[in-house]
Amino acid sequence: MQGLLDRIVAAKREEIRSLKSIQPARVESHFLAAVKRAPGDSVRVIAECKKTSPSSGRMRETYEPEKIATEYQRLGASALSVLTDRQFFEGDPAHVAMAKKSGLPALRKDFVIDEKQIADSAVLGADAVLLIVRILEVSQLADYIAYADSLGLPALVETHNEKEIEIAMRVKSAIIGINHRDLDTLKMDLSLTPRLAPVVRRELPGCVIVAESGVESRDGLKTVDEFVDSVLIGTAFMKSQNVASIWQEIFGGAR
Repeated sequence: MQGLLDRIVAAKREEIRSLKSIQPARVESHFLAAVKRAPGDSVRVIAECKKTSPSSGRMRETYEPEKIATEYQRLGASALSVLTDRQFFEGDPAHVAMAKKSGLPALRKDFVIDEKQIADSAVLGADAVLLIVRILEVSQLADYIAYADSLGLPALVETHNEKEIEIAMRVKSAIIGINHRDLDTLKMDLSLTPRLAPVVRRELPGCVIVAESGVESRDGLKTVDEFVDSVLIGTAFMKSQNVASIWQEIFGGAR
């Protein structure tokens, strides 16, 4: 029986057949600087725009990426994550440009299995791309990081366990995400960041570390805060009709 991630990747293979090979101009990205935490500063926030997720279903009947992103910017987010997968998240590549009208740099969050998707991200105006260790061979991951870098796009390399952390460090990732949600079972484990982030800090001291998924309360933030540069939060914001109130609950007000 196929897991969720296998089904997403199978659908993605069909989708990318229509993508053309292009060589876009180099991007001037500020994403890495936006998500890197300076000594003594509070944690940076990557706020996510998404309409639907396999774990939570449809969260917004009316979904306006520009309006959502503008509110994130007002509240103090440092960057955006924009879901563009159509089939499983009801996203659209055009949502990147819509969200970027807020003035915040945007990570294009999708399931990259081909270089053409990275080139497409640059054309769309994305400031960074997501690369998921679990769906790529090590050689692919290294090649895609290098290709994205050649276009000026930093890659957020997503991991979920010790083995994947080792791979992300082996290819010298500039940004490593620790996803607390297992993409196959959808189970959450907030203990991953306190366990895995110190390994990254020891081996790659300059690496930016991002805690992904499950930070939905002040207690959740406290669990990961001392270990990371940024937290990526989407579901908690998208499920609420009052994003400012959820922001207040987690961070204590606009930043």
